Amino acid sequence: MNRLKALFPSAVYWSRLPCLMAAIAFCAGIFISSLGSGSFSPLKLHPTFYITFLSMTTISALLLGVVTKAPVFRFLLFLAAGFCHYTQSTIATNLFSSQIAESQIDNAQIVLSGQVTGPVRERFGRNVFTLRVQNRAQTEAEMLLEGKLIQCTSTDTVSSGTQLTLSGQFSLPAQNPFPFGFDEAQFFSTQNISGRFEVSSIWERYSEYSFIDGAFIAARQRAHRVLEQIEKKDVSSVFKAAILGEKDEISTKVRDVFRKTGTYHLLAISGFHAGLLFLASSKFFIIVGINKKKSALLSILLLWIYLAFIGFIPSLFRATVMVSCIGVNSFFQKKSHILQALGFAALCWLIMSPGSLFSAGFQLSFCATTGILILYPVLQSIVPESNNPYISFFQKKILGSLFVSFSAFLFTAPVLLYHFGTVSIIGIVFNIIAVVLMSASMWSAFIALFSGMIVTEFSLPALFIAQTSLNTLLLISQWTAQHFPYCELSLPAPKLHVFIPLLLFCLGVCAVKHKHLLNFVKFFTPATLIILLVLHNFFVNPKQLELIHHPLPGGGVSGILWPDRTVWLMGNGDVQTIQRFIRHSIEPWLHHRNNPDVTLVIVGSKAEYAAHLARFSFSSNPSIIIMPEKDEKQFSTPVSNSYEYTTISAPLMLSPSAKCTVTISQMDSHFLFISTFENGSVEFTLNQRDTLIIREGDSEPIRVYNKSLIKCLMGLL
Repeated sequence: MNRLKALFPSAVYWSRLPCLMAAIAFCAGIFISSLGSGSFSPLKLHPTFYITFLSMTTISALLLGVVTKAPVFRFLLFLAAGFCHYTQSTIATNLFSSQIAESQIDNAQIVLSGQVTGPVRERFGRNVFTLRVQNRAQTEAEMLLEGKLIQCTSTDTVSSGTQLTLSGQFSLPAQNPFPFGFDEAQFFSTQNISGRFEVSSIWERYSEYSFIDGAFIAARQRAHRVLEQIEKKDVSSVFKAAILGEKDEISTKVRDVFRKTGTYHLLAISGFHAGLLFLASSKFFIIVGINKKKSALLSILLLWIYLAFIGFIPSLFRATVMVSCIGVNSFFQKKSHILQALGFAALCWLIMSPGSLFSAGFQLSFCATTGILILYPVLQSIVPESNNPYISFFQKKILGSLFVSFSAFLFTAPVLLYHFGTVSIIGIVFNIIAVVLMSASMWSAFIALFSGMIVTEFSLPALFIAQTSLNTLLLISQWTAQHFPYCELSLPAPKLHVFIPLLLFCLGVCAVKHKHLLNFVKFFTPATLIILLVLHNFFVNPKQLELIHHPLPGGGVSGILWPDRTVWLMGNGDVQTIQRFIRHSIEPWLHHRNNPDVTLVIVGSKAEYAAHLARFSFSSNPSIIIMPEKDEKQFSTPVSNSYEYTTISAPLMLSPSAKCTVTISQMDSHFLFISTFENGSVEFTLNQRDTLIIREGDSEPIRVYNKSLIKCLMGLL
């Protein structure tokens, strides 16, 4: 054990940071709870008592974990606290959903009163805002929604902080039954939002602000007036996103450019922006004659005000807490442990919102910071110091920036691949240029906003510099994205048995003693590759059939993943619903199934346009078949043959220009044929033979499956 401690001194140091270990234990408890959240139903046994018991257990475990000095006992206490806290949160959400269902107010017309919180955003010509319900509880519905935060959508103009009385339809957030698709319920839970409210009319409105709310509203309006002086909409939209957190105005073109160049993080308010604000305010306070310690404290106070102004988002909260911890330690002349501050920030945030552990924003923010804190010093120590000032400048500024970018990239790549399926390789280098230009534009923008708070015209000189810097960044980013077509890689989602060995290897590189680093890499690199090969062969998915189905308004969507790694998609409904479902549910499902080829898309005539759009989303260029409406001629006939399962490598030619017959059968006693084209047909056959037959015209079957198929197709037909 002593030899291991001597070999991995950084790991020993990490284990002695109580907040870091507590945060890791709390995350582990949340993760374990999420694995079993659907395996039991405690709501049948006194849910209120169960929720109270779990809440008290969580508080007790947290308090005991804070006061205890035994590391192992502390870890177990925070593990239990995370488990109980997430379980309690899940049960409370399920209880609220069941109470809403029993009260029959879901999708019913009701009246609510409350105050608009946060900014009002425009999406697709409608105003979207959050409302804190403040009813004088009289009915059951009002009692259930009292104090809840709901997301409202209205065609009427609404101002932040306004007291409203409105009528409309309340609905619970939709849960996505498709694996890995966008889950509105999970997303709302990370924002502590209880549901959606479609506003039909607003009865009363009046403005009653507190002093702080009024100051924030006035500041946001003044900031809008300053930024609206920028002529180019793309530039102003980026500033609104990076300073005010309003990302709705950013065009798809700008989003794609920043994503391809690996600089998308610059569009979201993060530690980078908080650091720039802290440095800018510190310099300002020093210039006006305030000493360094007081300037640091005032800058920290300004950061907390900025956090309250923007809203509590993980990245800005993390940066604010970390800067506060470091600033307070510096003020009292105590040593700062940055990883300790990181763990404290993560723990505080997860106590407020345990579901955030599974959100991309939380994971990206904390993974990037962790990578920079533990990997960057290792990379920097590899480079020997030089007395040459030019070489030293290159090592500290250029190479150091490259190491920071690579560290953040390496630790965020698995998160990006899991949630989005793409990662930018060129971003490792391009971030060096982007950060310099973004820093110049943000500093100038802060000066413009501060001066514009007094007189709007005072902001013009600084605003010109900010606009020029950001416009230069946009031009360079567009050129890079156009001339480096392979700068963005699309890869399958990383599997757990692949991620864990690689994570342990990276942590070993970060923790091993410097003089043993080379030997560690030489020995454990091939060992890790061998382990990955063994685990891949052990955990490789057997070639089996997978069926998924989800009903939609006016139809449904079904997917079949065949053992030969091809996919059929079948759906019916309006164009927008099908298109949105493919983007938010089907594509993530395919991504987490190692991107199999979509070879066939069968849709109803209403969704024909969506099917042709989907052809561009799938690199396999699938064949498309359009089903007629149900009122067309249908007739029955027996099936003469059934076949065993086999796979033939012949291409599947199913298209309107080729005669084809598709026969699908399941445990049922009737047959159904649907004529599709004048020069061809799509034949759905349902019988007791449990057989799927595919033919081209009168030719022999080119692909035949004998598997249990199709409850999902039954709903479609």
